[in-house]
Amino acid sequence: DVAEKPYGIDFDADHGSGIDNEGKRIILTTANYYSVILTLTKDIKAYEGYDIYMIGFVSYSDGRLKDNSFVLARYLMFCCVNDLSPFGLDCLYTGNKRWPENQWVAVKGTVTSRTYHSRPQPTIQVEKIVPAKRVPGYVYPQ
Repeated sequence: DVAEKPYGIDFDADHGSGIDNEGKRIILTTANYYSVILTLTKDIKAYEGYDIYMIGFVSYSDGRLKDNSFVLARYLMFCCVNDLSPFGLDCLYTGNKRWPENQWVAVKGTVTSRTYHSRPQPTIQVEKIVPAKRVPGYVYPQ
């Protein structure tokens, strides 16, 4: 069963920059996906503790993640279809369910960070996860 608006959020609507500093809430959409992740990466300490909501597909291709944790990804296109790459945020998921590879899900969590190659990296501590409809198209850098 796939919700039309997971967590009551219309992910197809324009949420501007996606970062609500007053409400300490982040919503990633196709339009702001790349820029939000870039912003989080540049100043992760400023956003730790914010609620975060996003839709993507489950990827276990990153061997650094343990147990049922995964990358919540979208395909990023810089130039053409030949350079498509999964791009997203690590999701630390302690639930018992191992979501299928490439399953589209909506995640609600909290922004945290962890160290990768001696640098802080934005990470989502998953609080809730539900099946989501596939989002057509790709993410582009702006």
